[in-house]
Amino acid sequence: MAVVELEGSKLVSLGQTVVLLGDSGEISSSGPIFDVTSTQFFVSFLIGEEENNTHVIFGGRYRVVSVGSGDDEIVVNGNLFVDIPLPPTITKIVVPVSTSSSSFVLSVEGTDLPSGSTFVMVLNSSHSISVTFSSDSAGTSGSIDIGGTGQLKYNTEYTLSSVTRKVDGKEDELIFFSVSSFKTPSGPTLSSLSCSLDASDPDFFVLSLTTSLMPAEDFILVVTNTECSSDIVSITVPSASLGSGSFLVEVYNKSDTLRYDSSYSVSSMRSSASSVVAVVSAPAFVTPGSPARIVKVESELGSDSEKSAIVKLSGVSLVGGKTFTLSLSQIISENVISQEEVEISGALSGDLGSTSHTLTILIFDNPDSPLAYGCSYHVTNFTVSGMSSKVDDKVNLPVPAEPHRIVSIETKKLNKDRTKMEVVMIGRALKSGLGKVGLLGEKSIINPVNEVIVMNETHCSAEFLAGEEEGEDTVKFGGEYTLTRSASSSNGFHVEPISVTVPYPPKVTKMEFSFSNSLNTTCRVSLFGSDLVVGSLVRVTLNSSLSFSASMTSETEGQSEELRIGWSDSLQFDTKYTMSSMTALDEEGSTLFGDEVSDTTGLSPTELFIFSDSGSSCDGSVFCGERSRACSSIGVGWRIVEGVGIDRVSFGIIDSSSLSSQIMVDCGMRVVVTNGSEAEPTLRIPSSASSSSSSAWSNDNNTAVIVIRESFFEIRHVNVVIDLHPSSFTLVSSTDSTIVLKDASLHGTAQLSSSSDNDICSWATGVLVLENSITTIQSTPLTQLSQGAINMKNGSLTLISPTFWNNSPNNPSFPSLRRNIRCSEGGTIEIDGRMNGGDRSKDDASAWISSDDCTITGDEGIARAPFFVPSLNTEQTSVKQTSDKIVISLVGTLLIPCGLGVEIREWDEKVKEYGKSAIADLTELNSTVLTETGGSVELVVSDLKKELD
Repeated sequence: MAVVELEGSKLVSLGQTVVLLGDSGEISSSGPIFDVTSTQFFVSFLIGEEENNTHVIFGGRYRVVSVGSGDDEIVVNGNLFVDIPLPPTITKIVVPVSTSSSSFVLSVEGTDLPSGSTFVMVLNSSHSISVTFSSDSAGTSGSIDIGGTGQLKYNTEYTLSSVTRKVDGKEDELIFFSVSSFKTPSGPTLSSLSCSLDASDPDFFVLSLTTSLMPAEDFILVVTNTECSSDIVSITVPSASLGSGSFLVEVYNKSDTLRYDSSYSVSSMRSSASSVVAVVSAPAFVTPGSPARIVKVESELGSDSEKSAIVKLSGVSLVGGKTFTLSLSQIISENVISQEEVEISGALSGDLGSTSHTLTILIFDNPDSPLAYGCSYHVTNFTVSGMSSKVDDKVNLPVPAEPHRIVSIETKKLNKDRTKMEVVMIGRALKSGLGKVGLLGEKSIINPVNEVIVMNETHCSAEFLAGEEEGEDTVKFGGEYTLTRSASSSNGFHVEPISVTVPYPPKVTKMEFSFSNSLNTTCRVSLFGSDLVVGSLVRVTLNSSLSFSASMTSETEGQSEELRIGWSDSLQFDTKYTMSSMTALDEEGSTLFGDEVSDTTGLSPTELFIFSDSGSSCDGSVFCGERSRACSSIGVGWRIVEGVGIDRVSFGIIDSSSLSSQIMVDCGMRVVVTNGSEAEPTLRIPSSASSSSSSAWSNDNNTAVIVIRESFFEIRHVNVVIDLHPSSFTLVSSTDSTIVLKDASLHGTAQLSSSSDNDICSWATGVLVLENSITTIQSTPLTQLSQGAINMKNGSLTLISPTFWNNSPNNPSFPSLRRNIRCSEGGTIEIDGRMNGGDRSKDDASAWISSDDCTITGDEGIARAPFFVPSLNTEQTSVKQTSDKIVISLVGTLLIPCGLGVEIREWDEKVKEYGKSAIADLTELNSTVLTETGGSVELVVSDLKKELD
């Protein structure tokens, strides 16, 4: 409807019709004139989308043709035109992208938009909302504030059906719009929601949510149980959890909290402080099931050998397949609990639902066991798969007392009449009335003659019949059995499966005597046989009358025992003894049983010694099977502390000018010369150093020789000083003998002065003459031995940290010459370490080892070195030639004629160079022609030419 205002004069209300002229013709008003005054009136026209005789159109221009008719016609002056205005029109709606407030503002653009009007917007044909619109003064733009309950929804597409406004509260005025639809912005949204148990406290759920565009304030989340619509729970969501966060919700224990294992849908989520309502797109969520909960813990002895306790857990949701840890604190007293916690862990095996689970904990013989027999523990925590679960208050674990058990065998022995075997066993928590143990053999269990006799909590015993053959109730000597529990034993009594070998009756089959100390004051009796018990006290009777008591102290190959007794007048040297009997004694010395003795005999040892420093004259020669008289003086002198295979030996270096002394170590003897300590005493040869004896040994015919043949000879911790003529003492070792010099020394005091040239390069003497022997010299210096230190043929020589010094024949023409070692006929020399001191103090010094065809290993420098290394001073050496002779004057060092030669080379004048060469051998030169520092050598030219040709 368009209302047209007309102005004039002397106007009256006569109900006239106003006619307008448009493009399509005349158009009459739709109603009479109204609000007439003398100067103005109003009239209305219908407005349509097309112009016709009854409707005008918006924005049309019309000329007033007439007002009224006939006598009532009002004169229209001139060309009077009416312009129908355009209506208020919305041409554009600008929507915000997103918002976190409870309302949002739509910005609009258009024409003739009236300010301050209330609009009614019909959206999607049916949804009607009222909004207040304010525009600028030109009426071309403005905004509509929309929000609150019942208003538009976030993120929704809307189509405009109509827009109207109230005009003076009378009727709706149509508001045109050229925009057909718009979409509201995204607002506060809840997009996801999940629920889980709190790992540290299963009394709480963890709600994890994802939101967007939420204002920083708390929200109220309303959820409804999908299986019970009346179960509605309001949950406060703290502002700190908005976005992507989580918060705790108490588990169901009253009406307004969530329940275990239930499905919930979200009804709404709104701010608790403002009118912001979140859009909920999260699906329904399910709360987890009830966590594992312990309500009771029990324990009992395990059935697996009673080494363990079976812990039984009772509660809910103990689902199989998950690992768990149970934390425990020991209960000290009624009101005191240990601050230290122990843990037991395991896996819930099988699908045990929500009832119980058992766990076997090894306690006995397990140092790492968290539990102890007879103690009680308070359960402080229960964790399943890393998540803490619930434990009801005052849940305790009592561990049963330790069972009675036998764990090992202490002793087993036969009684005195050898009809029974007593087994003493070690156990734990033993008490009377346990019952019997048995010995399990190949066929059956053999029961003892009595029940277990309990001595105390840790020791008990049982007796079994024993014999040569196994019977129904008899074990066999030497039989192998396993200790086990008899069927008649009480419950809670456990026996470890221990191997038991029944002993044989002790038997002695052999007896040997030997010295047991270096002074020959104690005799060792070695008993050989079977089943002789180490540590047992025995009484031995020899020759029916001589008795002594002692303890078995050592074991040899499990079948022999060794017994030491003190020396007494009743036990003599070199005497045959027969063992009459041997009995085992108890701690009080009473006889327990007698050991069998099968005609056991033995020969007491023979006294062996070397003369003391006081000396004495006697025949020192000892041969196999031949007995010589003992020398008269033994004193405190040197003793041979070990000797096997001879009756008696007495030998010494005789202080006499009329006799030569030969000492024979023969027939498998073993002789060790020592004082029995680590000290280093001195042994002089001869034993007396008087002037008369010195002159007596000035003759080369008088010699002292120790001959070792097929025997063992050792000098240990003794410094041997040789005061004889330098070539008058020799230790000769022959085939299959062993010589050892260890931590000792051989030193000569008298020096030979020899000018003989016959043995410069080859000598047959030596203090140690070794032939096909095995010799070891360790940490033993060999010094000032003029006849040579070692002369060996074949055999082997091992030198450990050797020292050779000044072993010189004292030839004045060759003062540097030494005789350390001469080796021939394929012997082997092994040197461990370097040759120390004296003649071997420099790397380039000669080793003075003359070796024809022997092998030297160890010290590579010595192995490669010749007997000695001569040197020639070429500047001082000169050559003169006559028609028939060449005279060479040599100057140098160590020019000793042992393999020494001069190379002569022929000058070829044609080619101007040296050609053929010849070697002039100087070995045969004597000291009158050549000394070690030089000499003159004459060579015959004709002889040289033969060599060169």
